[in-house]
Amino acid sequence: MHSVTSLLDNKHYQLVEDLWAELARKFAISEFNSASYPHITYQVAGRYNVKSIETVLRRFAASNASFKVRTGGLGIFTGPQPVLYLRVVRSPELTQFHEALWQEISRTGSDFWDYYHPANWVPHITIGMHDMNKDNLSQIVRFLAERDFNWEITVDNIMLGYNRIVSLFGKKIFFGTRMSIYSLQEGDARIMIDKQATAHTAQFMPVTQFATDLAKTGIRTSTLGDTHMLEVAPISANDK
Repeated sequence: MHSVTSLLDNKHYQLVEDLWAELARKFAISEFNSASYPHITYQVAGRYNVKSIETVLRRFAASNASFKVRTGGLGIFTGPQPVLYLRVVRSPELTQFHEALWQEISRTGSDFWDYYHPANWVPHITIGMHDMNKDNLSQIVRFLAERDFNWEITVDNIMLGYNRIVSLFGKKIFFGTRMSIYSLQEGDARIMIDKQATAHTAQFMPVTQFATDLAKTGIRTSTLGDTHMLEVAPISANDK
């Protein structure tokens, strides 16, 4: 599965991670794993031509400025496995950004999830989905009912993420998640590395961001010429 998203800004990224952890402790539901990142999703596809979409996203990010979005209250995607989310207000600016992005990147992929088509899109930030059911969901909503979720979030990046699947002994093995992150004009793209580093790479993030934290995780970093970007890659067993 491939997706195009925006990571939340630092403040709200941490607020969502703290909320995930709080719900996991309070209601014994599975906390999001180390490959999960607080984000807003614009498109999900069965596959992209990675080289093509990276070129498109780099150009799109360079020609679009960062902007603000607001959240307003809780929402629920109903079904056998309900999803609890923070509602992101679909402002004219956000709608225009999403429609323009969708038009550009749709040429590079296939098997798109219809939920994210501009005609159907409900912008949101997922705060609960694992182990949720009609019983504990009502308790969680009551628990959060008096919280202030009227946030103003800066959208300053676009991220391409996709699962890396390799064939081994005739089986398909999940190898981790690769992420390419692009800053919008006047933006500050970043990647947050959890304490348990997963096998993934992240490209196109400013050199000044998170270099120290990345080094602590045991992940190798290198500069890409004079572009002031970082390429992050997992250290293989041969490198240790």
